[in-house]
Amino acid sequence: EQAQAQYDGMMNTYKQYYVSALQMSEVEAESQIKDELAASGMSVDSIVKQLENEKVINDLYESVTKDVAITDEDVVAEYETLVDAAKAGYEADPSTYDTAQANGATIFYVPEGVRTVKHILIQFDEAAELQELRDKLADEAAAEADKAEAQKRIDEIMAAVQPKLDEVQKKIEEGVDFQELIDAYGEDPGMKAGSSYAESGYPLTKDTAIYEAPFTQAALALAKVGDISEPVLGSRGMHIIRYESDLPSGPVDFETVKATVSETLLQQKKDEAYSTTFSQWVQESQIEAVGLNS
Repeated sequence: EQAQAQYDGMMNTYKQYYVSALQMSEVEAESQIKDELAASGMSVDSIVKQLENEKVINDLYESVTKDVAITDEDVVAEYETLVDAAKAGYEADPSTYDTAQANGATIFYVPEGVRTVKHILIQFDEAAELQELRDKLADEAAAEADKAEAQKRIDEIMAAVQPKLDEVQKKIEEGVDFQELIDAYGEDPGMKAGSSYAESGYPLTKDTAIYEAPFTQAALALAKVGDISEPVLGSRGMHIIRYESDLPSGPVDFETVKATVSETLLQQKKDEAYSTTFSQWVQESQIEAVGLNS
């Protein structure tokens, strides 16, 4: 049943492509895909064999590693090692903190000067064009006629965007919860309720380079927690940014990462035990490589 389900899944995936991209009928697509899968040796039977082999290996792994265990002392020692490594890495290259955050890695150490911010992104297709027009206005060498044309186009773009900006800013002044405004008006999925950053906000420092420069500069220009920026233009639209918090520097609390450290460390110990046992079996079996004609 598992093999059939995998085979059918491949068939359906390829069929959708053949029908939409190659303009085949479903009958034609299915016939050609079956021929191609068969030519490559792919069949329900071959998938059954693959799944059987995987089960043998998985059962062997579980048998060899069933008694592997770690102690609380092991977990604490591993945590301290990870903290020291993270601290050294961030001190050597501060940008690696941003990379770790962006990749969803577990954070074990927070460097100095990290603040978190939330933002309401109001998207519009002409954002990049608007930035170019603003640059033209600021260009002292640009002709006055060109500047006038640029200003006319800026006014056209802002006429469509400004009402929503005004509506959001009015609600901010009225004291509406910022996360409510994000959920109602924001168009950054990373800020929506349910996202990992919805509660804490995006972390950044003076060395952060993963966000657009106008966004980072505006976020760092906010003087104190709770301050909210004027609309800031980025390549996707306008950002209204709120300074959420300052993260205390130093090791992340052990209890918040204990489960992750334990799980990772136990898996490492199991992998090491399996590799050692497997190598020992190979050595004891005295396998010899021989020539094809021997």
